[in-house]
Amino acid sequence: MATVPEWRSFATSAVPGVDDCWEEFTGVWHYTHMMPALRIAEDRQISGRLIYDGKLLATRTEVAYLSPKQWGGGSIYGSFCFEASWPEIHGPRKLYWVEENRSYQNPIARFLLSWNDVTRLPVTPYDPTTDDGPLRLVGDKWYWLKTSVPEIVIDDPVPFSALRRLTFESHRQGYCHHTKSRSCSEMDAAKRMDVQTSFVARLVGGGAIGLQDLMVDGDDFAWGVRSGFTNLWLRLFKGHSWDGPIADDVGAADLIAGACLTYHAGDVGRAKRLMALIDTEERAERIFRDMIREQFDFPTFDWD
Repeated sequence: MATVPEWRSFATSAVPGVDDCWEEFTGVWHYTHMMPALRIAEDRQISGRLIYDGKLLATRTEVAYLSPKQWGGGSIYGSFCFEASWPEIHGPRKLYWVEENRSYQNPIARFLLSWNDVTRLPVTPYDPTTDDGPLRLVGDKWYWLKTSVPEIVIDDPVPFSALRRLTFESHRQGYCHHTKSRSCSEMDAAKRMDVQTSFVARLVGGGAIGLQDLMVDGDDFAWGVRSGFTNLWLRLFKGHSWDGPIADDVGAADLIAGACLTYHAGDVGRAKRLMALIDTEERAERIFRDMIREQFDFPTFDWD
């Protein structure tokens, strides 16, 4: 007697592209915290890490985590969200069913995406055009079942070229997957703004490290990013007499870069003292604005 595939527990008579319980997707998302987000920028890829649970645990497979689900109420995985192009990620790779996990309100359906030899792994080939699990392909359109949480693990790094956007999001209240607790610096709204501002300060002070295209969305910054710049401006610019000895643009730019990196390191007081060495607020604001314009290839950026 043939074994019933585990994914059949997600089978439904609802039709993808017709019924509301299915959602079309062209992007997949990777949520993380600030330091891993900076590593992604510096590595120019989402690197894999050892899978930490389930059937693949004993195989010591390194994977990167992606999902077509966006966490509207905040993610337990962090407040930095990288969007990747699903067509580019999927490409020639094959999809395999791994397992389900019904320990959560919405069950997790884990898939492996790979172009490698997976014969040693406890996975089953999954055909989204015929199999009736929570990921479906109808014509050239992909759908996921909204009563599930599809978790797609990929056993290769996700290249920078496949990333579309970086946004700042909310962190789910009450639990952090990273700390395995109810405590996380990105959970509280005020602290989360501090973390996101620190991230922006690192980019301005140390170079945008390739994030320009991901953080600028048309004629504005991507969701949540502008508020990070605004908060950094408020933290560094307010409360000065602006009568310092640095009266040239090059020196001011060096000071601002140093102040941003000092802010990122957590010494806000010293960062403000560095800013106070510039002779006028006008010079400081203009140079800071021009640094953002240049580094993010955003010539129309302004503070208002």
